[in-house]
Amino acid sequence: MIADRGKIDELAVYIQAQNAPRGRVKSRRFSRADTLARALPLIKARIDGIWGERDATAYPHLDDRARALRIVQPGARFEVIPGAGHWVQYEAADRFNPLLADIAGPGSAA
Repeated sequence: MIADRGKIDELAVYIQAQNAPRGRVKSRRFSRADTLARALPLIKARIDGIWGERDATAYPHLDDRARALRIVQPGARFEVIPGAGHWVQYEAADRFNPLLADIAGPGSAA
C-alpha cells in the first residue's frame, strides 16, 4: 500500500485496520479482470488518473493503465508520482494534492 516503509505511521495502520475488514469487493480478483476496461467506455465524465510509481497493483504496467484511459479519452491526464505506492494520496499528499487540485479545478473541464 505504502512504498516507503518510513511513511507507515500509526494513522495509516489504523485506517487499514478499520477499513480492510469492511471491504466488500474482492479487489485483487477485480483488478485482474476486465470489468473496469469494459466500463470505461460507458463513462461520460472526464477521466484522468494519478498513480504512485510503485503502486503494487499496477507496477510494472503503468503504461498500460495510461493507454487504457487514453483509448477511451485521448486527452486524459495520467500523472505518476515517483516513489509513491498504492496509497499515493496518503504517502505523497504534498505532491498528490496540488495535482488533484489542478486536474479538478476551475477551467479543467475537457
